[in-house]
Amino acid sequence: MPDPWESSAETPERAREKLPESLRDIPLSDVEAVASLPMIYLKPLADAYATEKFDIPRAVEYINTSNNVFITPEEICEAARSSSASGGIEAEGEAAPVSLPTPPPAPAEKPKETKPAAPEASAPQPIREDLDHLARLLMLCFRDMPKITAESMAESDLLREVLAVVSAKRLAVGSKYAASEFVLLTLLYLFHQSEKEIRDSINQKPSLKKLLEEKGYPQD
Repeated sequence: MPDPWESSAETPERAREKLPESLRDIPLSDVEAVASLPMIYLKPLADAYATEKFDIPRAVEYINTSNNVFITPEEICEAARSSSASGGIEAEGEAAPVSLPTPPPAPAEKPKETKPAAPEASAPQPIREDLDHLARLLMLCFRDMPKITAESMAESDLLREVLAVVSAKRLAVGSKYAASEFVLLTLLYLFHQSEKEIRDSINQKPSLKKLLEEKGYPQD
């Protein structure tokens, strides 16, 4: 069977070089799973792995099944440790009955057989929609920016946190609870407060404020 990387222009080694620094020494067998994660999950995974080394596949499985865009490095470390600890208990349980005439390893391995590989095999939620949205925002802010430049900027490290905000906003507005007055009013005040903070930052930079006025961007 041909290696799936052979059909791609990018090898595992090259893909690994593009990962955050703390993830550049992970095994090549784990690169594809890590590289396929949405960008908003790479930073907490990298921060967690910089703190302590753990089983990358267990961490990726936990991220894929959690569907939590606000996941923290501590949660990833705890999940990886819990999975490793449970695996260690099973190994110790198998060692005890070695001398028995009847082989107990078969029942002990059954939980491993029932552990589905589906969460790891299933692709994470695509974020193409968020990247396209961010690219359109860039072209609105910088009206002379070519589309290909905006798309490249949307995928850059510079705008990683901005992309996370775009993704979080999509999830919040698209939530099944989005019609709740608690959600709507909280989001409204959050955006209003964020707008005020951003405008205060702009007002502290006269050159940027003048540029926005020249381009006709609303100031109030």
